[in-house]
Amino acid sequence: MGSVLRVAVVALAVLAVLLSGCQQAAQKAVEQATGVQTSQKGDTVTVKGKEGETVVISSQVPEEFKSFPVPQGFKLDSSGTMTQGGDKLSVASWKGNSTFQAVQEFYQKAMPGQGWKEEASFATDTGGMLSYSKGDQNGLTITYGKEGDDITITAMLGKSTAKPSGSGTTSGSSASGSAAKPAGSDASSGAKPTAAAGRPEPTPKPEATPTPEAPKTTDASALPAELKDVPVPSAFAIVKDSVMRQAEGGQFKAAEARWFGKTSLKETAAFYAKTMPGKGWNEDSSEGGEDSASFLYTNAKDSDLTLEIEVEKVEAGTEIWMRLSK
Repeated sequence: MGSVLRVAVVALAVLAVLLSGCQQAAQKAVEQATGVQTSQKGDTVTVKGKEGETVVISSQVPEEFKSFPVPQGFKLDSSGTMTQGGDKLSVASWKGNSTFQAVQEFYQKAMPGQGWKEEASFATDTGGMLSYSKGDQNGLTITYGKEGDDITITAMLGKSTAKPSGSGTTSGSSASGSAAKPAGSDASSGAKPTAAAGRPEPTPKPEATPTPEAPKTTDASALPAELKDVPVPSAFAIVKDSVMRQAEGGQFKAAEARWFGKTSLKETAAFYAKTMPGKGWNEDSSEGGEDSASFLYTNAKDSDLTLEIEVEKVEAGTEIWMRLSK
């Protein structure tokens, strides 16, 4: 559906200009520049491409979403459909006031009752995604995130006559589901030009060393339930945008998060070496050095549940990275 998506981009541009008031001029300009045909009826904009693809954008909910459940208080914000031959993609978004956890739980309870099977879910402290399948419909994807003071829920429903050759999804993580830790980098400047013969090069004035800044942190409500019982030293706070939870077929697969604190690397590593055995975790391996320490544990009651903990010395303090997987 690549051509349909290209026309969709044009359609969004058309809609933005049409709503500005210059309707006829906008239509002619876009048609001449892109070769598509545009029309507007009321608050509905229709864009037709060269290959028969059609995009309709409207403030009315598409037929496919007439029975789509939304949390109480959420109102339709925008919607549209994209078609080409037997392929069709319907999109709609709603805005309302809620919490990420409430939205996630709402759909995990509501969708099975409408015959949808959960294929995967992904949640972070900045939003989340759920994907479902049912019958001959290729799939339903629900995403949610913060927009100002509101939460926006977007649903995309696709149906295609083409047989998929394969699929893959990544969202803030590597293909295995483990988010890659950002690697540090050393900036190096080019060599300075040689000073002119007989003229001594002035001694450069030392630059002020900036004070390392601590990362932004968030409250514990963002932490996945599976990580809430894993001990963390009291002086540490969750790093913003570091939380992730992944599931497949409604079953938990992985969760991870990072914490930041001022406690030394040595004290933090000693905390885990002493605390974890009493919390039901068997230590499989551990390594330590001047700048980092790592631990690998297996749950005493569930041998399929593994926990990785890395403690790292950073400029502003100490960071803990944790990943729980099954």
